[in-house]
Amino acid sequence: MNIFYWIIFSALILALICTLVYILLFQSVAPATPNTSNPSADLKEAVIDTITISSDSVLGQYLVGPDKKTLYRFTSDSSGISNCYGQCAITWPPFYSDKVVVSDPLSLEDFLPIIRSDGNGQITYKGQPLYYYAGGNNAGDTNGQGLDGFWFIVNP
Repeated sequence: MNIFYWIIFSALILALICTLVYILLFQSVAPATPNTSNPSADLKEAVIDTITISSDSVLGQYLVGPDKKTLYRFTSDSSGISNCYGQCAITWPPFYSDKVVVSDPLSLEDFLPIIRSDGNGQITYKGQPLYYYAGGNNAGDTNGQGLDGFWFIVNP
């Protein structure tokens, strides 16, 4: 009988921990609250933390993060799970922001945070973890597209 109670207790603790993590993550990714005292601060903040759509005549539309740097997906990832660590994460830094703001026609609900197995946060788009490419130094660079057959721009 003691084992039964131990299993129930453990399951409840696990459920509580998962709920707390869920609440903490979803409270950190929310639309920006307008700053009525200084409207120009809102504009500056939106430029810094906004995910927008860029386009290329060959690649079509793709997502870009702050500073208009291209966001990528890794085909070895699973929905909500990053598989890029160590040297991979140095070459392909995970994209994370405490506050995500998106431009139209993107929907904030498509951008959710995850906690990676290394304990760091990462933003996903429709479940797909997002990354920058360390070799993409300038706004609009798409030179990570198709690298090693695993890395691709993120089409909205």
